[in-house]
Amino acid sequence: MAEHLFRCAIDDAGLADRVAVGSRSLRVDAGAPMDPRAVRTLGLGAAEVAHRSAPVDAADLADTDLFVCMTREHREQLAAAGPAALLLTRFDPSATDGADGADVPDPISGDLDAYRRTRAIIEAAVPGLLAHVSRALTSAAAPEHG
Repeated sequence: MAEHLFRCAIDDAGLADRVAVGSRSLRVDAGAPMDPRAVRTLGLGAAEVAHRSAPVDAADLADTDLFVCMTREHREQLAAAGPAALLLTRFDPSATDGADGADVPDPISGDLDAYRRTRAIIEAAVPGLLAHVSRALTSAAAPEHG
């Protein structure tokens, strides 16, 4: 869900040609489709979802500027491998968990309402994440003064 929601934000901001958005996992088998409850929660039809789970691989670790993680455990595992990794919820200005952020609950064993709650958490963080990425793009494009 996070990939879809952030990709929509990137598209709406006109940044799709400058920002690649993907979804990777540290735990699932490759090739699994998006859970039907997630598809329904996003208001999509099955034909609109091309998502298949994919594990993080060496190319991802080498080529990704920022991993946005759902849990502290995932962030720690990725940070140990070297790339920048931040929790999604740290971008939610209404979060009360401090600058670090909190885990996003995995709705996989829950009902449709669990998926809706998770979507709301993701949506609350997307504007802050978009602002973060936009600032990074702006500073990367700024000429250096020596």
